[in-house]
Amino acid sequence: MGNSACQLFGAYDEGDDLRTDRLVSDMKAVLDFAPGRRLLLWLVEVSGVLRSPWTGDVAATQFRLGEQNMGLRLIALMGRVGEEEYPKLLVQAAQENERMKARHKQEEG
Repeated sequence: MGNSACQLFGAYDEGDDLRTDRLVSDMKAVLDFAPGRRLLLWLVEVSGVLRSPWTGDVAATQFRLGEQNMGLRLIALMGRVGEEEYPKLLVQAAQENERMKARHKQEEG
């Protein structure tokens, strides 16, 4: 067969305008729905973009750098949809966390 998944589904490649346009369109579709935004936020969080990758162990550091690379790619793709998308996602998540805390506090009290 010879085709990798990246070739079949179109890896994010700055040099391929057609694939890039399709991925930007797909990202916009994901961002248009609350479950998609929550999933993207979770993916970026678990990628550790805000965590130091340095562990003292070469293999673990390289693994963390790979994770961060994927998170940064997601953020960059969100930025292709609109530069406000990732910050807007963070604000919405903070607001949702506050609502959940208030609801939990109300249920306790």
